[in-house]
Amino acid sequence: MMPNGRTTWRRRLLRGYVIVMALLSITWAISLLDPVEEILRDHRWIGYALIALACTLSAGAAWLASDHASAPVQELERVRTDFVANASHELKTPVAGIRLLAESIEQASSQSDLEAVESFSHQLTQESARLQRLVTDLMDLSRLEDYDRVPLGGESCDLAGVIATSASARAARAQERNIGFYWQDASQVEGMRVRMSAADAALVVDNLFSNALAYTEQGEVRVGLRAHDGQAELKVSDTGIGIPLRDQERVFERFYRVDTARSREAGGTGLGLSLVRHAVHRAGGSIQLESEPGVGSTFTVLIPLA
Repeated sequence: MMPNGRTTWRRRLLRGYVIVMALLSITWAISLLDPVEEILRDHRWIGYALIALACTLSAGAAWLASDHASAPVQELERVRTDFVANASHELKTPVAGIRLLAESIEQASSQSDLEAVESFSHQLTQESARLQRLVTDLMDLSRLEDYDRVPLGGESCDLAGVIATSASARAARAQERNIGFYWQDASQVEGMRVRMSAADAALVVDNLFSNALAYTEQGEVRVGLRAHDGQAELKVSDTGIGIPLRDQERVFERFYRVDTARSREAGGTGLGLSLVRHAVHRAGGSIQLESEPGVGSTFTVLIPLA
């Protein structure tokens, strides 16, 4: 059932209130960074980056939690509890890493060890990027799950063009790892348009390509696109480690990982396939998975043609 105008405004007001309160609490936390700024001296940008990420994360969590403001109290509590538990678990590693690295920079700086400061600063940048990816995925998930949004209507994009751009960007990475990355002759599907926004199409394609490369140690990744029964059929196949049958339904859930250690090592947030499913369903499409451990996986996405 679609929310009425009064419910919509209540949601927006609650969102605004929660986000403002979250940012006010962050203001207090910012003051704690002053000693760190003095220690880092010429590396103050790290502190500023962490502040910006903290503010973004706080706003994103508040937005996602408040999205269910009109639900029954029990359901809202369940959603809030699940989100906080999962997000806290995922944030624990990068946040702990950032804190440890900040302490290491403090110690190295006090000993005038510039080489160590530079090394720790580089690692801190990597951990910050990891945290930023998680924040970005959370914001994308909130956007895709926002039931107040106007339906897509006549919005469309050139899916073949989105695929070509993403494939070109990942070909070099695949070559570095001696993995074949094959995308069919683009002229065969040039200009194929689907009922999906360009942003959602890029999200779907980028996540499928990234997963295929991340979990393929040798062999190849193949990408195919064709028109079939009024739909665009996108197939992404790899010769990677594969997914056990018992996990194949759950890989589309938020934060679910078949191999937690490997996923984090690969830089995954645990939200990629959940984002793909939401984006595809929002466009009126579907996604299927065929996989066999030790053989590889194939994701098939169907999206209505524009």
